[in-house]
Amino acid sequence: MCHDELAARAAGLVGLLLLTLGLLALLYSRTTLVFDGNLHLTPANRTRGDLIILSGNVHLQAGAQVDGSLLMLCCNLMANGSIGGDLALLSGNLTLGPQAHVRGDVALGAVNIAQAPTAQVEGSRGGLLGLWLVLARSLLLAPALLLAIALVLAWWVRRARRPNTIATAHH
Repeated sequence: MCHDELAARAAGLVGLLLLTLGLLALLYSRTTLVFDGNLHLTPANRTRGDLIILSGNVHLQAGAQVDGSLLMLCCNLMANGSIGGDLALLSGNLTLGPQAHVRGDVALGAVNIAQAPTAQVEGSRGGLLGLWLVLARSLLLAPALLLAIALVLAWWVRRARRPNTIATAHH
């Protein structure tokens, strides 16, 4: 077995380990992950821990609670309840209703915002830099980084396994 094959196998094993650690971090944390759809949170179904929405619409009714941070990559958030941590929305529309209360920071990307005068935000407001700081602070970045490293290593292993073919011209 040559040096390149050993390096590719080692990188593959490290990538698999990082992928496993990243998935375990998500599974054993108190993080709820929603891939797509409409989510209606009422006072009866309190969300413990962080809430990550990849795509969809969220309606946080008056009296409803998210104990941790709320991260949305896309779409629409109508918040009239309580968010115990930070709020981050990369793109879409944000409506903070009259009873909305965000205990942490609000970080927004390309977002249209409407805020009632009585809505409360205890932390600061930031743009894309604030969005990354919110992710890092709420520890959502650690599993994401592990997954990203695993994907890069998997790509590298796949690329290393391709045979080197040299095209020769035949006359």
